[in-house]
Amino acid sequence: MANDLITITSGSYTAVALPVPSTYKVLSSTIVDSGRNGDGKVVGSVIRNSVRSIEISWNFLSRAEFSALARLFDSATYDGNYGSFYFSCTFFDPTANAYITKDMYVSDRPTDTAQIKMDYDSNNKPIPVGYVGVSISLIEV
Repeated sequence: MANDLITITSGSYTAVALPVPSTYKVLSSTIVDSGRNGDGKVVGSVIRNSVRSIEISWNFLSRAEFSALARLFDSATYDGNYGSFYFSCTFFDPTANAYITKDMYVSDRPTDTAQIKMDYDSNNKPIPVGYVGVSISLIEV
């Protein structure tokens, strides 16, 4: 897995590489406790610097790729393997210009329901070949 851009590791499974994304954005935030004083000026103090979040999207994922991605972050999967809310994420950080590992959690996981092409299962029911517009956000704990 030395050449993978993003790798997820949790207590319930070994390292899993995410599919190569179509877009990849690493954000660095400063958490501040602030408010306004009687003069209307902002006063505050920095609680924590350099909190990372990663926004990732895929133009297309096959059914199998999408299912594997969704199950990775699902708290109760169909195959008996459970994801965890918190996990270790190793990713390339542009600020550090190196791979770093942070404890993270996954936020919303929107998927555009548009289907590229329909296929049929063994009962001749329509199923999508894949999904477009899949995205996730990973947030540092």
